[in-house]
Amino acid sequence: MGDPLDWNKSNSPYRDYDVAQICLNGHVINSGFIDYPQYSRKHCSECGEATINCCQECGSPIRGGYREGISTYTFPKYCETCGKPYPWTAKSIQAAKELASLFDILSETEKAEFVQSLQDVSSENPRTAVATGKLRNILGKLGKDAYGLAIKVVTDVATEATKKSLGL
Repeated sequence: MGDPLDWNKSNSPYRDYDVAQICLNGHVINSGFIDYPQYSRKHCSECGEATINCCQECGSPIRGGYREGISTYTFPKYCETCGKPYPWTAKSIQAAKELASLFDILSETEKAEFVQSLQDVSSENPRTAVATGKLRNILGKLGKDAYGLAIKVVTDVATEATKKSLGL
């Protein structure tokens, strides 16, 4: 995509938004990478991971904060240009797969449904409502410790609407 400063030009589709800098684990470092470069870092102070400001697949900038007025920044899970998951989304889904394998109380089918449902609730799509229902049923079968671990992964992956539906 070229020089990040070119993203700021008046003909750029990103002119109303700044560019975000996020670590590979999903910690927002700077939602105003162009306008406030002094807050940018090469590595995350929370986990030590490297930071990125563009999609590693297609090179498009990660949409940052809205430039006009005050707004709350919610970092994206998927690239709006190529549709690929950002590293933090891919890591969360991989963690869900690993976690599901530890749930002895669940059948292999339920473990697979847990993972697929997490993928389905990571974005708004026609399967989100069904996946939310499946997650609710699966979460209800887990013991206290497993439930706590599963909720952490669900919280990392799910859309705000899904979290609300699940009471998170």
